[in-house]
Amino acid sequence: MKTQNKIQRSPCARIGIRFCAWVALLAMFAPCALHAQEQRRLVRALNWDRESQGGYVTCVVADLQNNIWAGTEGKGLWRYDVNKKTWSHVTVDDGLGDDNIYALAVDKLGRVWAGHLNHGVSVFNGEKWKNYGVMEGPLGARVFAIATCPADGDVWIATDCGVARYSLEKDDWDYYTRASGLPSNQARAIAFDSKGNVYLGMQCDGVAIASAADGYKKWTNVTGPKMPATGTGDGLPSSIINDITVATVAGNERVIVATPEGMGESDDGGQKWKFIRGQDFQNDVDGLYPEPPEQNDPAATATEGADDLFMEDFITAIKQDEKTKHMFVGYRKKGMEVRSESMDGFLIGAQQSDWNYTVRGFCLPEKGPPLIAVADVHVGGLMTLDNASAELEPGDAPPKTAPVLPSPVKAADADTLAALAKHLAVFKNQLKPGEGYFLGDDWGTEGDWIGRYGACFAKLCGLGADGTFAPEQGFDVKIDIGPHNKEQNDPAPESYVANKHANALRAPYNPLTGHRVEAELNDLSCRLPTYDADWEGPDLWVDTKVPAGLYRVSLYFHNYDEQATTGGHDFDNKYRDYDVQLLAWQDDRDAVQKSQPMARTRVVDFRGG
Repeated sequence: MKTQNKIQRSPCARIGIRFCAWVALLAMFAPCALHAQEQRRLVRALNWDRESQGGYVTCVVADLQNNIWAGTEGKGLWRYDVNKKTWSHVTVDDGLGDDNIYALAVDKLGRVWAGHLNHGVSVFNGEKWKNYGVMEGPLGARVFAIATCPADGDVWIATDCGVARYSLEKDDWDYYTRASGLPSNQARAIAFDSKGNVYLGMQCDGVAIASAADGYKKWTNVTGPKMPATGTGDGLPSSIINDITVATVAGNERVIVATPEGMGESDDGGQKWKFIRGQDFQNDVDGLYPEPPEQNDPAATATEGADDLFMEDFITAIKQDEKTKHMFVGYRKKGMEVRSESMDGFLIGAQQSDWNYTVRGFCLPEKGPPLIAVADVHVGGLMTLDNASAELEPGDAPPKTAPVLPSPVKAADADTLAALAKHLAVFKNQLKPGEGYFLGDDWGTEGDWIGRYGACFAKLCGLGADGTFAPEQGFDVKIDIGPHNKEQNDPAPESYVANKHANALRAPYNPLTGHRVEAELNDLSCRLPTYDADWEGPDLWVDTKVPAGLYRVSLYFHNYDEQATTGGHDFDNKYRDYDVQLLAWQDDRDAVQKSQPMARTRVVDFRGG
């Protein structure tokens, strides 16, 4: 397995597991001739107080009354009353599933939907909150995105176990998974066109598309390459999707995706794509392994002008302002920029020269300033542009009677179970000897793995030989670093134990000592400037040997240090974004590195374990 960390590009295992951190790409439209750049600063919006409300804002939305809702990681949900001009705090004590909010949406009835770390979704009808776990509706415990369909008002939820769809008309739930035709169960973003056709931005499987006309029965999948070597071109720039939207350009709809390798766009419903990358794309190309093939024309590796490119290759968020049709583009480190409707005019760039701003999302109220969710424990929060002069004004009057809350999922009847069994038949006899596939995420177990995982063998990261727990014989796990390294001799990962007696439940329990432990193995990519952020590797390689039979191999990620007040949010920790690849064993590691993964997933926003 290989784990690549291309945020510091990094971790791989003998079925091989490889972990890689990402640099995002932005999908493109036509080559852009940039206008004179106007530089703005990001400033606090609506009197947001970073000390009390937090600096790690992950999402923001306006409800029908134009009240503003901002979700945070660890500090719950905040509501700004447009009339009173004050903030109020919503937490688990008020009915939320947990205090980590990663997605927000408002349906056409005015209900607010909030997606959680490991407690599904919570819905507010104007009077009270109700939480819906995996048994009540959303299918998965971890929610990545929520969106409402403009055609029928249905609410779609991307979770760790697939996509759930709540029907407003039927007050019922439907589900879309790999058994339904999705390339995987891990979707990160959702968008719709005006006809209700849905576009899913998958965690690492490109874009999945389904038509409303046939009831979303057939899914089409579009994927991208490992990384294009040019700044512009045809196709998706990457299969790793950070965000997706449908914008209107000159009266026509365009599907736009944000990736670690630039932006892609399609004006024909997702059949054909073009891309444009960031100004730092060549650094990413130069850091690839193996090196990209040489171009006959030296100019082929760049676009006609650096001004055509986005401010950064890694694009995190994209949204169109319905009033101006301008495009708001967010980055991992460079803050944000605003472009014209057709993306061919760079209007505004906003960042702080002294700090890297990670933009997680935008809210562009019809009556109010642009609101930007910035995730940085030191300087983040709910932000706006320093020249934003529009005042937030009230929207619709609240309904006299609060809308009813959604009904929990109904118990399956015989017909439903029969239909499900038919879907599952596609998996019959699919797994052959020497093959593997991704089973799914688990955001609920946290550090309590005993009795659920590792029944045959376990290895606790960072504890060396003492971390091996082997109830059965015939298993072996060796953790190494990949071939794309700059080290002398035969390099080995560095282990670091932060706390052998941790209190956080998310820290894994060590059965050998009876304590929870915070520790890590590092692939040496933290050695700066030996490895910069654009270097692909060295990666952690988890060499896994198992006896004959069928086994589940599990990895646990926890981006948190209870000794640090910023746990998981400090410095480069906030950029951790891993590509986990399952690779077939070969003696030649260089050949393994170049091979196609049997299975793949992405680990992001894993402070909660």
